[in-house]
Amino acid sequence: SLLVLDEPTTGVDAEAQDALADLLDRLHRELAVTVLYVSHEFGAVERFVERLVLVRGGIVFDGPPENLPGFWHDPSHVHA
Repeated sequence: SLLVLDEPTTGVDAEAQDALADLLDRLHRELAVTVLYVSHEFGAVERFVERLVLVRGGIVFDGPPENLPGFWHDPSHVHA
């Protein structure tokens, strides 16, 4: 099964984001659901994803979040 989510946490508080992350984790573990999560706020998703793909006119990163180059974590750098 595939669940596609497009910006599901936009305008949502941190508590609700955590609840959604827990639900998605359960769906993945217990029902083998693959989740395609589209977001401009990768900080909100990188803690619970196995693979992160960043697209900026083309794929600029594809891999586990722990391999993401450090400059992507710099809050002064705008990623739009």
